[in-house]
Amino acid sequence: MEGLEGVDRRYAWGDPRFIPELLGQPADGTPFAELWFGAHPSAPSTLQDSGVTLDRAVRADPGAVLGQGTVFPFLAKVLAAAEPLSIQVHPDADQAREGHEREDAKGIALDAADRTYRDPFPKPELICALTPFSAKCGLRRVTDTLELLALLDVEALDPLRAILAGPPGTGTAEGEDAGRLREAIRWLFTDVDADAATDMVDALSTAAATAADDGRFQAVLSWTVRLARTYPGDVGVIVSLLLNHVELAPGQALYMGAGHLHSYLSGAAVEIMAPSDNVVRGGLTRKHVDTAELLRVLDASPMQPVVQDPSGPLHRYVVPDEAFGLTRVEPGPAPLTLGEGPGVLLMVEGEATVAAGGDTRGVARGSALFVPAEDGPVTLTGTGLAFWADGGR
Repeated sequence: MEGLEGVDRRYAWGDPRFIPELLGQPADGTPFAELWFGAHPSAPSTLQDSGVTLDRAVRADPGAVLGQGTVFPFLAKVLAAAEPLSIQVHPDADQAREGHEREDAKGIALDAADRTYRDPFPKPELICALTPFSAKCGLRRVTDTLELLALLDVEALDPLRAILAGPPGTGTAEGEDAGRLREAIRWLFTDVDADAATDMVDALSTAAATAADDGRFQAVLSWTVRLARTYPGDVGVIVSLLLNHVELAPGQALYMGAGHLHSYLSGAAVEIMAPSDNVVRGGLTRKHVDTAELLRVLDASPMQPVVQDPSGPLHRYVVPDEAFGLTRVEPGPAPLTLGEGPGVLLMVEGEATVAAGGDTRGVARGSALFVPAEDGPVTLTGTGLAFWADGGR
């Protein structure tokens, strides 16, 4: 068991204060977007006692660190967004492997700005709010989106309405919705040119600011105005109309599987995912956008986000197939058993004592510990709030 130093990631959408305050450091005014805990080769964390990066530790003795396998099984992050993240999807295992091989064959460097597949792994993820957290997650049912569009007096959106309404079909409602949503997104990304997108977003922003709503779409309308101001002329603003709007309270969590369109808008959270940095972007960003690849990876089926509520002092969130695990912990004087490594314990409030492998370590707000597989069961006592990230069961 060793202290683990996270790696900071400075992206334009980051919050300049949240992560520095968590770490007890002065804010320097730059956008501090993410703090990574893992062994991903683009930003591996460092074991504080030995000074060795976690990826090197895995290569040196995978049995001791991982127990089984040779790939560190997850990437954990603290994420703090002051501005919206890109509209994006993540690939499944086959798509990630194929995309990584394709870009390698083209000679695109792993750190190139126009690289999409930085590793050969899928990127399902679970995000758990630390503050009130706003997000766009999954495509909304078509009937609901048509109700939203009816509030917006924008003639340029008529083709979008027509695609979504479509002719009467003979398939299932979900299948028809998926086909119409895919065609709507294809039209927006492919057939709407830059000048038309600018005019459309301007008109949409004005309409959203003045729309008469009974409250159901209030958050959607206000965020549409904000997105249009932040990314003027970006067709992603219009694509965002097709997505469910979600507000998470602290402690609530949301899982996003492969292929589902989403954008995190604002707030701070703990995030855990497969050990991947593969992001296929479609808009609302100054980073590399690949709409053709997004359409290839996209799952256009409507998805109703499932918000998970925490319960009790030791709450493990649901992750399909237990590909990785995240447990929210409110420690007390009696030891709580977290599980076994490899895992990362991140303290976000208070202070606690971690026991594993015959050793005990203190952990305070903003600090983290890495527990290898060879240390066996992990217990925690103390006060405050912590998160235990692991490779699943």
